[in-house]
Amino acid sequence: MQEPNIILVIDDTPHYIGPLFETLTKHGFRVLVAENAQNALLILKKIRPVLCLLDVIMPNEDGFEICRQIKNDAEIQDIPILFMTAKTDVETKLEAFRAGAVDYITKPIHQEEVLARVCTHARLYRLQQALHVQNQELQQKNEDLDAFAYTVAHDLKDPIHGVLAFTDVLRQESDYFTAEHCQHLETILQTGKGMVDIIDALLMLARISKTAVDKQPLDMAAIFARALRRSSMMLHQSQAKIKVPEAWPQVLGYATWVEEVWCNYLSNALKYGGQPPLLEVGVDSYRNGYGQTMHRFWLHDHGPGISASAQQKLFKTFSRVSRSNRGIDGHGLGLAIVKRMIENLGGEVGVNSQLGAGSTFHFSLPAQTEE
Repeated sequence: MQEPNIILVIDDTPHYIGPLFETLTKHGFRVLVAENAQNALLILKKIRPVLCLLDVIMPNEDGFEICRQIKNDAEIQDIPILFMTAKTDVETKLEAFRAGAVDYITKPIHQEEVLARVCTHARLYRLQQALHVQNQELQQKNEDLDAFAYTVAHDLKDPIHGVLAFTDVLRQESDYFTAEHCQHLETILQTGKGMVDIIDALLMLARISKTAVDKQPLDMAAIFARALRRSSMMLHQSQAKIKVPEAWPQVLGYATWVEEVWCNYLSNALKYGGQPPLLEVGVDSYRNGYGQTMHRFWLHDHGPGISASAQQKLFKTFSRVSRSNRGIDGHGLGLAIVKRMIENLGGEVGVNSQLGAGSTFHFSLPAQTEE
């Protein structure tokens, strides 16, 4: 049970407890007192005060040991502890923080200082507790939303496949339909296939957050070759020309996801990389903020480029950006999936583009061995 204004004072010295009790009570706090560790732990677990004032010098075991016991108990370890001590040397202060305290007060105690520190840490603790509750609620809502999206998408696949199957049967009976009717049937088929693509993307997006993968050394040349084979029809239809690296560095990742990333980048580049598309694939290296070697893979096209405002939306879920004269394209999931995959693998995604100068989409993964 959480009490919003209760403070526990752990001290066996009545000389200090009396003035503390009076000052804190006067300013709206309810003060409980424990004279030893056993009583303190019982009160902390039963009442859960917003703050604990703990004397360093205690009978049987010192305050540092009591603090460590509190911080090792998952049920009460989040309750902030302020030490009260007559010692002012640096080592004592450091020991207080090492034991888990958030602050300390030196004796002789000045009541105004105690009140200021108590009010500050009590307010911080209440804010942390409120934030914790909000985070739990948000996490639950996100889980419910993911479950809903997954269920809806999964349950839609079978009916849509049924519609596509019967539409295809009707299309094959072309002798019974006019040319206009056949065109309508073809539109139904293409629209239905687009719906299936959206459902598959939703299912993949839902699965990524729930899938734990072990990063393994990747054969990037083989992965990219598989992505090219999957894109072979678009490559043929667009008459694209593509330049690839002669050698690929060794990185850690998950092959299935990285192949999807390449397929997505290739699909976008083949659609918007010029007429015909001229594509260049490359790789460079850098060190991230933790000093870790990262290899950045990139795909450059010579298309019309993307505005700065549009670039900010590209990797956001359900943000759709037009890159052609046909208006809004896609369903805003592909690059969001790319971002989630790569970030789950410890990497980064991004795009560099200028209007009239093409676009370079990139992603990075950690090097297999530190260089």
